[in-house]
Amino acid sequence: MRHFSNGQFEKGRHLIYTVIVGDYDRLKRPLWNPKNVDYVAFTAGCSPSGSSGWTTVPLSDESPNPTVANRRMKILGADFGTRYDSVIYVDGSIQVVGSLRNDISRFLSSGCALGVFRHRDRSNPWEELAACQKIGYFSKEQFQFEENRLLPFRERQIELGLFDAGVLMKKPVHEELEALMVRWFTLFTENPVRDQLSLPIAVWENRQIVQHFEHWTDKVAPTFFRHPHERSARAVKALFLLGALCAPLFQVLLKLKRRVVAQDRLSNVR
Repeated sequence: MRHFSNGQFEKGRHLIYTVIVGDYDRLKRPLWNPKNVDYVAFTAGCSPSGSSGWTTVPLSDESPNPTVANRRMKILGADFGTRYDSVIYVDGSIQVVGSLRNDISRFLSSGCALGVFRHRDRSNPWEELAACQKIGYFSKEQFQFEENRLLPFRERQIELGLFDAGVLMKKPVHEELEALMVRWFTLFTENPVRDQLSLPIAVWENRQIVQHFEHWTDKVAPTFFRHPHERSARAVKALFLLGALCAPLFQVLLKLKRRVVAQDRLSNVR
């Protein structure tokens, strides 16, 4: 296994990959393109528009659940063998906008199998679970499952962190990486809704081989930018369009109502 010190990023070869299933996201052109970094997008059921800078690879997954198909490649990844010294997953909504040289060098010199970024807004999975419940993200049964799974950690007063699962740094040649990721995927498939809630458990169980990074928005020089999910952006645009179309109709109905009220008052006067 190679050992890296800060500034030795150039010694290795690195992969940044994403997974897009259906029309949930669109590829974002990377703004950081060193010669020893490859960009690969695994896609299924979508046209990889805006793919400049990415090599697209069809995602073959027979799972009828697109979320599970996405998370399988996100968490377990493909068999990259020893071609890459670091493999970095980025969510389909995230654009690489700055240099990862220092982060990769720091990660490789740590000896860890996985690098995770602390969540920007919340500090533990209980806060995340409450936030999901507030917006109706879970069914009653799904919420109860997650609450029960986290209960032993609360009873033992174990502090579980919370991480932004939109970016993951992996060391593919690390002998313990596969077991860690299989454990996380197994936890996720027990309640395949929110992988951000199962990740803290897998990280805590394998904490000796996981490196924590501050969230990328805390940096002076940004490395990532998170765009709205493509499907969400389209929904917002549709609502604005609907509002624009309905506004004239609303004005017509309001005028009609005023006319009816005026006529009714006139009838009462008579």
